[in-house]
Amino acid sequence: TMVVPHDPLSFAGDLLKVSWEPEGEFEFLHNEINISMTVTPPPAIALKAFVATNILVCANDPASMRGADFDTKVQIHVELQFEDRDQTELQGDQRTEYYVSEGAPFTVSSNGLVVANNQGITGMGNITVRIKGQNVSNTFVIKVEKMAFLEVYATPFPEYVSSESVR
Repeated sequence: TMVVPHDPLSFAGDLLKVSWEPEGEFEFLHNEINISMTVTPPPAIALKAFVATNILVCANDPASMRGADFDTKVQIHVELQFEDRDQTELQGDQRTEYYVSEGAPFTVSSNGLVVANNQGITGMGNITVRIKGQNVSNTFVIKVEKMAFLEVYATPFPEYVSSESVR
């Protein structure tokens, strides 16, 4: 058994070459051999995939403008949990895969950035996250909405008694 210390990928074949040279009167003897071995990463217990908010507004929607500041995009964060440690920040790892439900009003980049559409299409969709070589996944919902109306209130400054009633 050989412990692979950092992010192993499943693979089998000639992965190790050993060479040796004796000392002393047999120094002229030199030998090399390829050793075939199999690398099997440890299985993850769970996969965590999460976002700061699961509600976005359509890109170019007034709700995304300064003052309202609703998000039009959000970053997915991905973690693998193992028995003895967690592996974090896997959203941009080449082994991370994102699957978006058909007709979802958003896209997901290979780095896990979710971006709402700019055509004003609302709705919701599922995102399933998997890591190649692991038998765990996580699915969550993202909603895309449009602003129905915007109400703005101004309160006099500096405040005075009953200034909240003046709008």
